[in-house]
Amino acid sequence: MTDKETNLFVSQLAQLEEKKQVILSACAGKNIQDIDTESLRIFFALPVPQDCQDLLPYLFVASMFHGSTNTSKGNIGDSLFYARRVKYNAYPINSFKKCLQLTYPDILPHLRSVVYYIKESNVSINWYCLLHSLVNWHTQEKSIKSSWEYGFYKRKK
Repeated sequence: MTDKETNLFVSQLAQLEEKKQVILSACAGKNIQDIDTESLRIFFALPVPQDCQDLLPYLFVASMFHGSTNTSKGNIGDSLFYARRVKYNAYPINSFKKCLQLTYPDILPHLRSVVYYIKESNVSINWYCLLHSLVNWHTQEKSIKSSWEYGFYKRKK
């Protein structure tokens, strides 16, 4: 996946009318085969690359995006760092630590709670970076985890 494809997907997602974003948000945590026809129609109208072999990263971002209008410059670790300063909650922090220990797709339920916490704290998320990380997890897992870990812990010391 190229940066151009990531940017196009997230840009189109941001331009979806709110009603469609709400419909996609109901897909959070579901497998593609468990999603209703209307939601699938909305999802597949987004520019998912035709050679895509794993739809989960796209579905994850599409289902979590609702209510997001801004984007940060950092990764999910940076966003979590700022969210914990707004309102501390140990559960999503522990979920983030599990993301650093697990492999894809086992990280997704834990990452979902992290994203909910960040959004609830009104901290922005870099959706481009998150989608890029998830799509490239299989080939760059170690560097992605290191980047997320650095984003979260670098300022803590």
